[in-house]
Amino acid sequence: MPAPTDRRAVTARRVVAGAQRLTLERGLDGWTMDELAATVGLSRRTVFNHVPSKLEAVLAVPCRPDEDDPRTRAAVDAFRAGGPTGRLLDDVVHLGSALTAFPDEIDPDLLRTTRAVLAHEPRAAQAEHARFHQASEDLVALILEREGDGFGAERARLAVKLLVTVFDASIDQFLAPEESRTLAELFDATLHAAAELFA
Repeated sequence: MPAPTDRRAVTARRVVAGAQRLTLERGLDGWTMDELAATVGLSRRTVFNHVPSKLEAVLAVPCRPDEDDPRTRAAVDAFRAGGPTGRLLDDVVHLGSALTAFPDEIDPDLLRTTRAVLAHEPRAAQAEHARFHQASEDLVALILEREGDGFGAERARLAVKLLVTVFDASIDQFLAPEESRTLAELFDATLHAAAELFA
């Protein structure tokens, strides 16, 4: 029997999948939260327990983690303290993995559908861009807390942008029909390839 957190994650993915399907069929304005609840076979209240709005429903994975989650606080505290490895690039990767909702079990089909929604719904794409920008700035602030202001904000932003590029390339590979590696494995391989290029 799945643990409560696993059940919550499964239900959340069900809600997201339903919202994305309705959006691709009817557009973002073409359905209501009541219709979403009926589509996924849940009560309206349960749907709102998982997603507060249509936009949150179709965007799938939150860019900003729950700051009250003990695992989030532990990961952030370890990063601020210079860990877990002491190497900034590796530790940023560790932090990103710790704060991602479901890094290794992310569903390729859900990821494809999310990309399709973002391509067809400008409001969803704009909202995703805004929250991704905020998440990036949050990470820049954490890097500066850890390394000190002398590290430089632009240098920290460059580090984040390079990692985002590596992550995007990893997603492209992950979605290839013949690919069998996890997203985490692909990210690690792509990061090492990028490091070799700049060596």
